[in-house]
Amino acid sequence: MTVTLNKRHAIYAAAAVLFLFWWSGSSRPPLPSPFAPEPDRPVLRALARLAKNFLWVALLAEGPPASAAEYQTVRARVGDDGHQVLEHGRGW
Repeated sequence: MTVTLNKRHAIYAAAAVLFLFWWSGSSRPPLPSPFAPEPDRPVLRALARLAKNFLWVALLAEGPPASAAEYQTVRARVGDDGHQVLEHGRGW
């Protein structure tokens, strides 16, 4: 059994699918955003605003490192036995 789908039936099927998605989405109220503060919580709203401002200040206040050559995470040297010795005391 073969099923053929012409252009007209494909358009009807696409319109039906779009209608079903629209209908299922409009039948429920939208979900509240978990990041939006409640209107009856002024203390939490003020704390959120303070935290956001602090993060911007912390981002802008930190300067660049003194020099890129000074910050090396790994130093290796050849030991007395001929193998490399890892000096990781100044790492990270």
